[in-house]
Amino acid sequence: MEDAPTFDDIDHEGYNTIRLLCSANAHVQQKLEEILQNLGDTRFYEWENQFGMCLVHRHFKLKEDEVVLERDLVSQPEASASPRYPERWVKLDDKYMAYEFTNLPTSSPPKRLWDAFIEVVGNAGMSDVLGLFYLPSQILEGKLAVETASEEKRMNTVEYRSTLPASTSTIRSGWRIGSLQNKSSGCVHCTGPTHV
Repeated sequence: MEDAPTFDDIDHEGYNTIRLLCSANAHVQQKLEEILQNLGDTRFYEWENQFGMCLVHRHFKLKEDEVVLERDLVSQPEASASPRYPERWVKLDDKYMAYEFTNLPTSSPPKRLWDAFIEVVGNAGMSDVLGLFYLPSQILEGKLAVETASEEKRMNTVEYRSTLPASTSTIRSGWRIGSLQNKSSGCVHCTGPTHV
């Protein structure tokens, strides 16, 4: 098995500095197409079914000793001592950080992937707002993962759909790497307070 960088778990203060959804989305728009084009390079092909690129964002603040943990398609704050596996990673201040977690086993991105990924997003000045996520925990082939967030409840709920909801605006927050098509199928979207 290939070496992975050492990942620290982000603390609540670090998590709370992550941009909110609309701010993160606005920040990346100018360079997104170029980044997606570069992530379609053949050097990313071997990971296209394992990892995707995510828009690093938050919907609510964490309190001391909390992490965001997904269980059964619901992500919400839980005690940082809860058993968990990293599901989303970002490079902040020259440190590799796991910033959201799941109760299901995952794999960490290998160093070769991180090096290639950071070269692309870092050169675009986006390494703090674009990260990697563990694809198998997020994707159902042929479906869109639509996440709805409630800041009041401090909860995100994912629903798998064949089409996007017609009545809401959505922000795409996840892309497959290694494919120039960056397939919509299986990608993550947020709508209003929700996203895909």
